[in-house]
Amino acid sequence: MAAERRKERRLKANIPIKIMGKNSLEIFTRTENISFLGAYIEVDRQIPTGTEVEVELEIPHYSEDLSLAGEVKCKGDVFRCSLVSESDAIKYYGVGIFFTDFHLAEDRDRLHGYIDFLIENEEQEINEGLRRLRYRREAHRLARNAEQKVSGQEEFQEKSLELLKNIVSRLEEIERLLQPKKE
Repeated sequence: MAAERRKERRLKANIPIKIMGKNSLEIFTRTENISFLGAYIEVDRQIPTGTEVEVELEIPHYSEDLSLAGEVKCKGDVFRCSLVSESDAIKYYGVGIFFTDFHLAEDRDRLHGYIDFLIENEEQEINEGLRRLRYRREAHRLARNAEQKVSGQEEFQEKSLELLKNIVSRLEEIERLLQPKKE
């Protein structure tokens, strides 16, 4: 497995994105993932590596502060375009776009705020998943201990019963020996 070389964390995010470029390039789709540095999309056409594009993202409402949502405009470069699947003679390409310049500082801040929100949610989900995993492991451990305890009690009862049978048998033998012999 190849080592991950990215410096920024990619987050699963399905947000509307519009890509525009030379030669009437105009694509409306949704992101597969996003980071502070760029986005990954899948489209039904090839976009040559190195193509400069205009990007418009539509950040959804995720907070009571409505100013955090809305349109983000920036420039970008296509740094990757590779075939990811083919279905009914339609080819789908995975396209990586590196954000190079935001139109306004507010655009950059809006995107970064949303990504920070996604990171926080992801960390909460991870922590909740770990909490549930620890709970299940503890429940299994307690169940195993209870099962072993019951098994140990059953074994103790069986040994005790066997010992009592031996005692009864020995007492019956002693009783026979102590009884006067009939002549």
